Amino acid sequence: MRRRQSTDTFTEPSLVPLADMLTNTVGIMLFILIFTVLATSTAAVGKYLPHEHPSTRQPLMIVCAYGHVYPVDFHDHARETFFGSRSQQFSFADLLKMDRRQVSDNYFDMETRLYHDEHPRFLNGTKIEIPAVAVFARARPDGGEDADAVARENGEFAALLRNTDPDSRMIFFFVYGDSVDVFQAARKLVVSRGFEYGWSPRGPDQRVGTSIFGQAAGGSSITAE
Repeated sequence: MRRRQSTDTFTEPSLVPLADMLTNTVGIMLFILIFTVLATSTAAVGKYLPHEHPSTRQPLMIVCAYGHVYPVDFHDHARETFFGSRSQQFSFADLLKMDRRQVSDNYFDMETRLYHDEHPRFLNGTKIEIPAVAVFARARPDGGEDADAVARENGEFAALLRNTDPDSRMIFFFVYGDSVDVFQAARKLVVSRGFEYGWSPRGPDQRVGTSIFGQAAGGSSITAE
């Protein structure tokens, strides 16, 4: 009688289950990492970015650049620089002379531009095209106050706030990337004095701007926290 030959052979174990397990583990770790990053970034945004709402209070514009706060209302400063203390009684010829005028002082290098006024004027039923005047400026690196000076009660920024009514004015910051720390110091003082505030980030190549006569078409609204 013929014997049956043994058919037992060595079978190499499959690595597919191990690969599945490793893939699932790595996937779970990535999910946890992404969730953690999103959670912490949201917390940072909540700390550094204001939750803004429209404000009816007149903005006092503050520039934060080169690690300094420039302790003047940029709008009032620009208007006084080019118009002085005169009232808004200007001839058309006077306004045309305002285009591309340049002035530098201890705080800013400023330039005027003429624009179409979004609020046209009428005389005896006839529409009069009177240009709006805007001022654009870059801060001067050697001007303003640093974070330590901003925190002092006898500083220029503190004095500006003391002479400003928080019930009628809000503080609006133009913040450059190199001045986040000084912005936070100034914001802390602003909040302690009971002011609403808002802010707008500015790129290194961007200038700050404001209308000093009329309202340039396309102007943006001011918001506050």
